[in-house]
Parts: sequence; structure tokens; C-alpha cells
Amino acid sequence: MPEFCSVDLANWLREQDVYFCLRLKQIIVSKPKICCRLWLDELRITPGTSLYFQSVKVRNTKPLEGLDVACKWKKNYQGWTVNEAWFILTNLGCLPEAIAAYKQRMGIEKMFRDCKTGGYNLEGTGLRE
Repeated sequence: MPEFCSVDLANWLREQDVYFCLRLKQIIVSKPKICCRLWLDELRITPGTSLYFQSVKVRNTKPLEGLDVACKWKKNYQGWTVNEAWFILTNLGCLPEAIAAYKQRMGIEKMFRDCKTGGYNLEGTGLRE
């Protein structure tokens, strides 16, 4: 299961001037000066949909303003049906950059799986110093 971020982590990364893309599970998104609060799962996006919300207020426990939320739900990926959308909290500034940056994680996840349990079994070899 994918990792999900906290608003506190996003705020700390922003304070450190670090660019980030953090996956959200469920969080309230509000546009400034618009009386509209939505849970991400209420957006009702469907496979093949992409959305980008700029300068929103997000909250899990404490509100955080001025970040963007990228939403993407692919119809399929390498022949597999994709079961859910990505909701990504970011400060990269646009949908294509946020999606491209987050996709890099997939290669890293595959590498970790291969090294741990997918054939190399590096954790179980007993090659510890």
C-alpha cells in the first residue's frame, strides 16, 4: 500500500525550501475566498481524469495554505487496470511536473521490492557485518 503524507511534513519541507510531491489519502481541500470544502474522495474523478488545484488550503488537523493538489487517475498502466486516483500535495507549480516527479517513485519502489523479496533477498541472505 502506498505511503501517505501528513500536512505537518509538507509544511516542514516547504520551510526547508524543498520541492516535494506527497501522496494524500483523504484531506479537506478549500480554495481561498471560495466557500467550498471537499474531501478528496468527494471530487468523484474517474479513470482518465486529471485535475490541478493551485494555492489551496489543506487540512488534516491544522490548516496549511498556499500549496497545490494534483489529481490523476490513469485508465490503465502497462495493461493493468488502475483502481484509484493519485492525490498529490505539491509545491512544484503544475500538473505535468507533479505527476512526472511522483512517477519516479514507482521505479524506486520496484528496486526496493527486488532487493528485499523479489529475487535478490538481500535482507535474508545473512550477509551482515
